[in-house]
Amino acid sequence: MCRTIKLNIGGSIYNQYNNLLDIFETAGHPPESNYLFLGNYVTRGKQSIETICLLAYKIKYKGNFFLLRGNSETKLATKIVGFYGQCKMRYNPQIWKLFMDLFSYLPIAAIIEDKIFALHGGPSPDLNAMEQISRIRHPDKFLPQKPMEGVFPEKVESKQKRQDENEKGGELQG
Repeated sequence: MCRTIKLNIGGSIYNQYNNLLDIFETAGHPPESNYLFLGNYVTRGKQSIETICLLAYKIKYKGNFFLLRGNSETKLATKIVGFYGQCKMRYNPQIWKLFMDLFSYLPIAAIIEDKIFALHGGPSPDLNAMEQISRIRHPDKFLPQKPMEGVFPEKVESKQKRQDENEKGGELQG
């Protein structure tokens, strides 16, 4: 049986906590409204922790609330953009590690009604078949450490390659 539901799709949140609250006020809170967010929850601001905790709707409303992993949900990105610092300053580094574990369980793509391919950052040129994505095992803790050739979104892969180069002695760039 196939049912059609309204799905609100959100792009990069960039820890804009108040904007996220506005989205829920305008489009409705789960479970009355369904959501798919495409990643980048914890970058560029001072309310990353509040933003990602608000997205705990995923736990409560599994069938109405979907989260994808963006290129900001990696160890390198969260250190560059300040999420690590927020966790360390307001709580402790262990909180950051727990969030990194959480992010490793997020899928990188979704297929909506067998018609729409949704992911953050665009597909890698090496992605030839959807089965490549379905073969990714979770948790994918290797992503923050080493890139997996071929299937990850281009921006995630390129950011990871910069991290690898920086760890070999190059200059750290964001």
